[in-house]
Amino acid sequence: MAAASSSASSSATTSGLNSFLAAAKGRVAAVAGASGGGGGGGLHVSIGNEAGDADSLVSAICHSYVKDATTSTTADAAAFEHVPVLSIPRGDFKLRPETSELMALAGLSTEHLCFVDELELSALAQASRLRLSLVDHNQLAPKLIDDLNDMVVEIVDHHLD
Repeated sequence: MAAASSSASSSATTSGLNSFLAAAKGRVAAVAGASGGGGGGGLHVSIGNEAGDADSLVSAICHSYVKDATTSTTADAAAFEHVPVLSIPRGDFKLRPETSELMALAGLSTEHLCFVDELELSALAQASRLRLSLVDHNQLAPKLIDDLNDMVVEIVDHHLD
């Protein structure tokens, strides 16, 4: 009986994560499509290291999912939607077959993933519509530091460097 209960719970979790990822993809499209970068809310992006490996993907998804579920309902918190973003271009995802396989084994759809080349982080930062949580690394890639360093509000990392 415990195995059946565990399976049902796992299925509900997978369904919840897929729903969250689909909603997050919609949030990115809505915010990125807002005219001139003005109006509307912003994004609180959980983003992994620039390698875009499996632990960065899982960390970004889980961190964003938990933050979304537990964030207070204050106006300030509600103005920033939590979304996971992979730090690689979508076209490079095919170069990480182990990560695609992990997503498939977990029953998660890769079509709902958001990639760094699908939104203008710098434009969102300039419009004060971006907050960043770094997961699985503790500093931005050098090419992003000038534009985005001030947007980092949280670091969740297991590395000592």
